[in-house]
Amino acid sequence: TIIPLLNQALSLRILMRRVDVAVGSLFMSRNTDNIIICFFCRHKNVAHQLFCQNCNKILTANTNFFIKFGYPVTFDINPTDCKNRYLKMQSQVHPDLFVKKSEIEQTLALNVSSYLNDAFNTLKDNLSRSKYILKLHNIDIDNHANSDFLESPEFLDEILDLNEEQSQISGDAEQENFAQKMNSKITITLADIANDFKVQNYNQAAIDTIKLSYYQKASKKYN
Repeated sequence: TIIPLLNQALSLRILMRRVDVAVGSLFMSRNTDNIIICFFCRHKNVAHQLFCQNCNKILTANTNFFIKFGYPVTFDINPTDCKNRYLKMQSQVHPDLFVKKSEIEQTLALNVSSYLNDAFNTLKDNLSRSKYILKLHNIDIDNHANSDFLESPEFLDEILDLNEEQSQISGDAEQENFAQKMNSKITITLADIANDFKVQNYNQAAIDTIKLSYYQKASKKYN
């Protein structure tokens, strides 16, 4: 009677592990930013690795995007280098490479591949990268409700002036001039954001990131 009970318990344990893989809850609760514990052998691995150093099985990817790509948390990232790192990692974990592996490994490959897509799309874009860094410091500029520091009277006045200027644009020449004006503001603001993060002034980085978002939206209308 004991053996059937053990078999049932083992089957239940396997099922629970598969569920944990699917939702990621097991890994999220046990991993840290700098360490990833292998699901299969429980070996501790450096977080930027894709495969366990001990058993060579695929690892989960629930760490921050910068660490997985081998970057420090910085606003200054070379887009070409970022793309090269992304393609190299995807070439190793693409789900098609795991069709003959176990069900758990296939699920992990799907999760890691999707994670890398999200990470790349975030890190390659100036605006999303800035927002992500701010979130790592508990600042979510997409949710303004409890962020009084994001209020900038000067910028609000500037928005009103720019909106009025846009409403008076009537020809191609004026559109081009306004687009050039926005592009110039974008360049300046990107430099400001980089400096904000360099000196760890995250409140100002949040304000400048909101500026960047507005300038980019305004620029796209005429580019």
